[in-house]
Parts: sequence; C-alpha cells; structure tokens
Amino acid sequence: MIGLIGLQIGLWGGWGGHTSMNDLVAPNEQWHRFYGWGGGGVRFLSKRKIQPLLWVEAGRLISQERIQRALTRTHWSAVGGGLRLRPLSKVVSPILEGCAFRLNARLYSHQGSGNLGKAATLSANGVGWGAGISWQFHPQIELAILYQRRRPFTNRLEGRPGPARDRIEGFIGQLAVILPSFEASTPSRYQ
Repeated sequence: MIGLIGLQIGLWGGWGGHTSMNDLVAPNEQWHRFYGWGGGGVRFLSKRKIQPLLWVEAGRLISQERIQRALTRTHWSAVGGGLRLRPLSKVVSPILEGCAFRLNARLYSHQGSGNLGKAATLSANGVGWGAGISWQFHPQIELAILYQRRRPFTNRLEGRPGPARDRIEGFIGQLAVILPSFEASTPSRYQ
C-alpha cells in the first residue's frame, strides 16, 4: 500500500517577522511581530507533480508596540492539509504550496499571565501558501527552502483587535525523506 501511495515524511522549522499598522482600532499603533515555529507532515504521491499533504505545526510569536510599551506572547499550533506543486522532475525544481488549516492559540501578556483582559485561548480557520525551491540531492532525500504565509481568519492574535490582514509569515526549511516503494519480491514467470 505504501508503495502505491508514494509517501514522503517531512520535518521543518522556520523563523520570520514583519511590521504592521493596526488599521482597525488605533491607526497610530505599529506592531512588530517576530516568529519561530516548527512542524512535520506527510506528502503523498511523491513522484507526481501535484502532491496532497497533511501537516502539524507549533510555534510562538512575540509582538510589541513600542509607543505604548505593550508586549504580548502567543503560543500557537495548527493542523492542516493542502496541495504541493513541484512542476519539474529534475534534481532542482521550484515548488508552490497551498493549504487550509485550523489554528489554536494561547495568548499571554508581558507578565506571562492573562491576556490583556481577553479570553486566554483563540481558535480560527485559515488559508496559506508558500513558494520556494526544492533540491532532491538523493533519490530518497529532498531539501527545500520556502517563503511561507499563513492567514488565520481572526484579527486578535495579540488578544486585541489588530491588523485587518493578520498573518504568520517567514522563511522555512524543509527536510523530507521519501520512503522507497515496496515491490513484490517474487519474480514474474514472464521475465
């Protein structure tokens, strides 16, 4: 069965950051957000150009608004599925990923407790994409580097209304192991 599916098992880690204006509540607020996350997952049909994928990620982000001296920490995890496109069957190929996910987050103030008067947990659905380059330097091992952006359908990643286009973004490195296909060991009588 595994040989028919063509399975890849991957691990990845990423970091990133961005600056955004709070365009919903206080236009003068400017948040600086920094990320770190890691995850793992599986991709199916590893020899095909389009590969379905399932993944789990966990990470944290630290946000600060320097004028008001506000600082929040958010720990989050997500589970999702999507499709990956690797158009070239060569050693090096561009790649494109699209996904849908469910995000769960726990929000903290700078003291590590509460969440600035809001609920301590948050859940949201979202969509995301990634683009980069992949290098399959061995038949069973692939290395990829991508720019990745996830957009949860919430504007409260800091525990208060934030940017209308809230996001988690940055660069990730992926290491995938492609499981070998299992052929029948009994030789055919026609060989």
